[in-house]
Amino acid sequence: MSGSPAYHTLMQKYHFDKFDDIEWNIRNVSLSVHVLDRSWPSEIVYGREFRPHFVGAFDWQVLDERMKHLDVAYIFCMDDQVVERHEEQKDQNHPYDRAAFQGVVAGYKTLMDEMIARRGDCYHYDLTQHGASIRAFMERMG
Repeated sequence: MSGSPAYHTLMQKYHFDKFDDIEWNIRNVSLSVHVLDRSWPSEIVYGREFRPHFVGAFDWQVLDERMKHLDVAYIFCMDDQVVERHEEQKDQNHPYDRAAFQGVVAGYKTLMDEMIARRGDCYHYDLTQHGASIRAFMERMG
């Protein structure tokens, strides 16, 4: 959806609606909801690199405020080899150049560090350090 500025407002509505759905399920259905999706944080960091005219639409403090009222954990999945893996595996027709991708990774690390420092329910999960089970990782985190 990111190819045309005409879609950017729709992306914002989609992400807000998705968060509303998750919040409703947590509050009303008492379901354990596991969301392994980085949509909102992705828009924060990808937007800075590729959609600077739209960067204010996904403020991490808005995400932080919405999370505050829910009993949730936010897990950032990131490891130190992501730039190298991207370089090795990327499609040569992909529009991201190395500098832009490095900007995205730096943006994720900044966002992750800020949210982890600010909240007790945000974690950094590194597959190479913590193993393949997010459930086991969360049990160790308490």
